[in-house]
Amino acid sequence: MVRAGIFQSTVIVVATIMLSACGTSPDLIPESSLAAEIDAANQKISALIKAQLSTCMNQKFEKLRLISPCQTENITFAQLANNTKITNQERELFIQASTQLDAFSKQITQTYRNADIGSSNKIADSRTWAHTQTLENRLALINKKITWGEYLKQRMNIEARMLRQAQ
Repeated sequence: MVRAGIFQSTVIVVATIMLSACGTSPDLIPESSLAAEIDAANQKISALIKAQLSTCMNQKFEKLRLISPCQTENITFAQLANNTKITNQERELFIQASTQLDAFSKQITQTYRNADIGSSNKIADSRTWAHTQTLENRLALINKKITWGEYLKQRMNIEARMLRQAQ
């Protein structure tokens, strides 16, 4: 529906990047302390991702999920081919869902920023960029400038670019 897929993919990226960074600054932080910080950040991010997905899967957003799945990897060809524009009823529900899901997104990004381990700031920067792009994409959808299919295609592109930037 609203970018939950980004968060799941990013936690995998951060785990890989952060763990690969463990040996890069042994003089600054003891390895056991660094591993504990990485584990704590990953646990918090995983919990936020789970809560975000649970919110997205809420029954009240079911109609939206049929048009725009929670995770980009679940977007189908038929959904990409959808050339309809958002209805007023969908618009209100979409704004409600986006508002709730963005709260989790901001917490996840802040967790990366606060971790300040390895490439966590790079990940936070890429997530901040993606959030800005996502807002523009959403505005185009709710202002009926683009179709649902165009919105979904752009969602996929934003996520792919964000993941590349985070590496």
